[in-house]
Amino acid sequence: MLSRIIAAFCIIDDALQALGYKDDPQAKTPASAILTLAILAAMELGGKHNKALALAKDLRLFTYVPSPSRFNRRLHALYPFFLPLRKIAPSGLTHLLAQAWKNLHQAQAYALDTFPLPACENIRAPRSRLFPDKAYRGFIPSA
Repeated sequence: MLSRIIAAFCIIDDALQALGYKDDPQAKTPASAILTLAILAAMELGGKHNKALALAKDLRLFTYVPSPSRFNRRLHALYPFFLPLRKIAPSGLTHLLAQAWKNLHQAQAYALDTFPLPACENIRAPRSRLFPDKAYRGFIPSA
């Protein structure tokens, strides 16, 4: 995960420099760090910005990690750069990141886990709405 964060930061930083974006001199966190944290939250943490900020603090990814309120304000101010980076990537920044990540990792290997788990207890099985078939019930030996 750390390599993806670093790769995303580098790509975003280069893209913002190519667009000529300049951070405010008073800003403690660069715009590329804000966008990287937003993408980290979307890719790894289910869109939870607070968890991304906490993870960045724990891993010490950046010299300064803003508060959730400041992060939200900065992210909304950077919204024009987040999706429609049409000068660099026609489909936006997320498309640019996906293409760069795909080019970095040409070999694709997938591991599938097919370990069967019982979905519900046998005593509750007749009331189960999610798994009504007997095929989903687990075997519990009597004690």
